[in-house]
Amino acid sequence: MKHLRFLLPLFLVALHLNALVFIGRAAGETPFSDSEYIVRRALQLLPDDYSPILSNGEAHALVRDLHGEGMVDVVIAAVRGKNVENRLEVLADISRLYVRGLSSPELFVFVYTSTRHRLEERGRYSIGDPPVFEGLHFRRLARPEAPMSVNAVIVETLRSTGRVEEWLIFGPGVEQPTRMTIRNTHSERWRSTEGGEQGVLELLRYQTAYEQGSGIETFITRYTWDGRQYRGEESLAVVRSLNSFLERCETLLNNHEYDAFVEFALAPHKVDRPETALQQTFIPVADEFEAKAEHPFPSGDINAELTHRYILPRVLQNPFPLVDSPSFEIYVRTLGPHQGLYRARVRMAEDPFSDSPYFLTRP
Repeated sequence: MKHLRFLLPLFLVALHLNALVFIGRAAGETPFSDSEYIVRRALQLLPDDYSPILSNGEAHALVRDLHGEGMVDVVIAAVRGKNVENRLEVLADISRLYVRGLSSPELFVFVYTSTRHRLEERGRYSIGDPPVFEGLHFRRLARPEAPMSVNAVIVETLRSTGRVEEWLIFGPGVEQPTRMTIRNTHSERWRSTEGGEQGVLELLRYQTAYEQGSGIETFITRYTWDGRQYRGEESLAVVRSLNSFLERCETLLNNHEYDAFVEFALAPHKVDRPETALQQTFIPVADEFEAKAEHPFPSGDINAELTHRYILPRVLQNPFPLVDSPSFEIYVRTLGPHQGLYRARVRMAEDPFSDSPYFLTRP
């Protein structure tokens, strides 16, 4: 009994420690799967001289796995200072762009990462003092089947020049995110494509600039993920390359090299007769051109000696709208025995950096 009396306190201590471990695990695992709970915990770590931005009274925050490591991350938008405007409903008001002398608070993004059921600050990033802050958004940049996880936290703002997005891009094995400034203004646009190595989206930047001797040129730059960040790889001058394409089309037509024209200018497809493809591509603008004579594009032997002349237009600036499958319509004039005016459409390939960035189709 004396021995039992001696062991009893040790038993109670061990039982108490086990209870603490169990309670600690339960408190760590269950709440950290609760978005509201983890945001509240992150707000407690916000420095005293910062105020969280509130949306309808709640902190404007994101809860995501930014690094693809199975850990919970919290992203909080905040402003520096305690007595400054921090309501999203006010900060996102577009009329702030037109308020003379407006003083906007300095905007920050805080990132907290959970490690062993604790939150730690991973980084804080200054966004400046944009007049309009529209909010935080999350975007996956890697396709579901990709072997890696690449994600972006997007800070959307409006400035006098247009919409400006600050991207914080988180990749695997990278301690700090890379930053990119995405501007959507009158002279710059961005879009993403499904291309890219390792399943990570490519980014295309369209930038318009005045080029001496050429006029207004649009440069398309392709950015690809190199495993740590996006890098600009190559650039395409749209006006110059498009005029070269149109000039080559005109030369082939005027030399009556129709087989070569079909191979060079038309979209890849199965065509039994190249002359059929030509007539289906160029459509007469008015019926009177067809009423008195045959179609000026070859309908019989495409290698026969013909006297038609073809005039294709040239462009002075980028004619493509910035959409996923941009195209525009052109007019082709024919001179000779069967003169007329015909319509066709020039399309840009989904990948403008392919061997054939442009091709002609039926309007």
